[in-house]
Amino acid sequence: MLWKIPVTWEMYGCVRIEAETLEEAMAIAEDPDGRIPLPDDGAYVDGSWTLSSTEPEDVRLFQMPQKGQ
Repeated sequence: MLWKIPVTWEMYGCVRIEAETLEEAMAIAEDPDGRIPLPDDGAYVDGSWTLSSTEPEDVRLFQMPQKGQ
């Protein structure tokens, strides 16, 4: 049987921020409104691969057919 198992991983990259000070640039880069595009030089963070849930009941929800499938 083929199972769909949700996983999560981290990426890192750099964004260019126009600001007067490093502190201001860092505050802007926190991007609470999600306006800054994802970096195009992203790389996988070693060791960050993990199951999105360890609860079989949660993972079972991913096994249900989705609309259009």
